[in-house]
Amino acid sequence: MTVDPNTKFFIQLVGATGLVSGVVVALFNHLITLRKSRADRRKVEQDIEMGKLQMILLKKQLSDNTEGISETISYYQTNVKERILYDSNVRDVGHDFTSKGGHVYSREKGIEVKSQDRGKGEAVFQENTINLKRTNTTGRFELWLDNYMIENKRVNFIPKDEINGIKRNFKLSLYAKTIGADHTLAFTWKGIEKDKGLILQRKERVINTTEWYPVTLYFTINPTEACKLRIDDYNLTAAPSSIQLKDILLVENLA
Repeated sequence: MTVDPNTKFFIQLVGATGLVSGVVVALFNHLITLRKSRADRRKVEQDIEMGKLQMILLKKQLSDNTEGISETISYYQTNVKERILYDSNVRDVGHDFTSKGGHVYSREKGIEVKSQDRGKGEAVFQENTINLKRTNTTGRFELWLDNYMIENKRVNFIPKDEINGIKRNFKLSLYAKTIGADHTLAFTWKGIEKDKGLILQRKERVINTTEWYPVTLYFTINPTEACKLRIDDYNLTAAPSSIQLKDILLVENLA
């Protein structure tokens, strides 16, 4: 059978068109696969970055808690029976804290030296949140907790307890964040009877995140001293700046 030239050309054209169509489809599928591959790769890269961030936060939390291992073990070495001494979520913090500026003290060549200026700023209280606005970087700004629940009574300090043991174990938890600078918080238990300048225990945390960061601290205190908690803000890297605290919870292990 003889095929005329026009028919032959048409058959070749159809075949070529089919080939091109196949190439186009294959190329389209390849682009879709490549796009998916790139999207998957981006997702993997994002997951890796998120994992790195989580590891950084975990290392920071572990580092923060390392110095308190002995107090943590002491707190949990017996069956924990707790009583809540203070909970900002059921209080208005404006009625429970007093604030003032103070000096920072250091020792130089065996001599105690105080900072030239007191810490300056103001504490703004709103429901269960404290917003401490600092206007200078020197000195410290003090927050004194003046409200504790002891045996169903509200008192402005924790009385001594010489009957129930040789130590008292406290756990303090809260959330903190900063705006505009890094801030250092010092959590200090101060004696108020025998020696008002006596520091029973002191721990520090550097806060350098704009997201709410959990802080948990454990303290072991001499029960023969009446005491109260002071939170100092100092060693900030810039001013004006602020640090905020919320969800402040103080409990005592009675076991």
